[in-house]
Amino acid sequence: MESIVKNKRVMVLVVLGMVFAVYYSTIYRKQLKGIDLLRQTITSYNEILEINEEIITRVELIDVHLKIINERVNDIRLVLPPEINQDEALIIIQNAAYKSGLKIDNIRFFEIEKLEFGGDGFTQISNGIEDLRIITNEKISKAMEFIGFRVNEDTPSEDDFIDGEGYSLKTNVSANGTSSELMSFLNIINDIQNKVVVEGLRVDNSNENQLSANFDLVFYGITDKNAAKKGSYLNLSWTPQKPGEKNNIFMSYDGADNYFIADYVDNNDSFNVNKYDFTMRVIPFTQSMGPPSVSMVLKSLDLSQEGIPVVYGDSSEQEKVELYIDKIDGQYMCKFKTTYEGFPGNGFFDMAVFNPSGNQLRMLIDSTTRVSNEDISGVSISITNNSDKTFIVDVINDDLIRPRVTINRMTENIRVNYN
Repeated sequence: MESIVKNKRVMVLVVLGMVFAVYYSTIYRKQLKGIDLLRQTITSYNEILEINEEIITRVELIDVHLKIINERVNDIRLVLPPEINQDEALIIIQNAAYKSGLKIDNIRFFEIEKLEFGGDGFTQISNGIEDLRIITNEKISKAMEFIGFRVNEDTPSEDDFIDGEGYSLKTNVSANGTSSELMSFLNIINDIQNKVVVEGLRVDNSNENQLSANFDLVFYGITDKNAAKKGSYLNLSWTPQKPGEKNNIFMSYDGADNYFIADYVDNNDSFNVNKYDFTMRVIPFTQSMGPPSVSMVLKSLDLSQEGIPVVYGDSSEQEKVELYIDKIDGQYMCKFKTTYEGFPGNGFFDMAVFNPSGNQLRMLIDSTTRVSNEDISGVSISITNNSDKTFIVDVINDDLIRPRVTINRMTENIRVNYN
């Protein structure tokens, strides 16, 4: 009896062993392989997720960089306009003559000429714009068209002005006036944002206290027909006058001595921006190709320095800006940057020399009110002033309830005024 029970136990154990062996070999091992495969799949998916997140970040940065490129191109066009006509050049000359008191005797316009450069300069720009014709990415193509570059179009004929090609419009001016009037005229021309060069200046005595002058004014630009259609880059605001009796186009109409033809636009009428060393503009963030939310300019850059002293930043939240000022070997020097770029270099190592506009260092920050509850964009600027001058910041037009501008004073000699 005991042997039968014992045999049954052995049989049960043998059967259980056989079942376990079959389960391990046919099911469990497959499950282990499946688990390993799942682990590999999860690892692969995590790697793909990291790559996708990096791509998403890059795409978002592309949008920001396209907006900044748009502003950079506009900066260049303000100096070298895509087109200039003789009537626009006439307005600029007339405006300078009226403000200075210089009397224009004669003006002659020449034909617009192409600028020839071999191997570099405008030729490289032209070749670069030629390459835009083969852009296939729809997003980049639309962005380039918004900026003003024509893409995927046929090559123009050799007789046309090619987009990206430099041009010049030359005028010869004869005038008379006092020495101070002539100097005032030349200073006004020099201060124009567009590239205008005075050439061949000749001055002779006309009579007592009067000088006669003859000179060429050469206006420079870079051809871009599509951008020219989008508006003028000469920054002139003027109203044509009603016809009247007059023999000299450089004299105003009778009774209109105080209502002349042209003036330059200044968005900060209550603040003289010329007294500031730095200016900043802070506007709402936009998803489209609108202007970046933050732009900063160094206005008093020393003439010996190179580069355009402008940086841009763009953020749907708070854009971070750093400004560092010092006085080294008797020279005032600075560097500043946003999240995306810096001046004088992106590495924030080099510094640029600037000439303070007064006994104090001054900065104007022109902000804007909020447009909605979802509007949370703004700027947080950290200022370090290690110079011997007080740094004064004037903040204007900021939102009273939810300000856009946050100023972090890293040193003691910084004063902030809210207007």
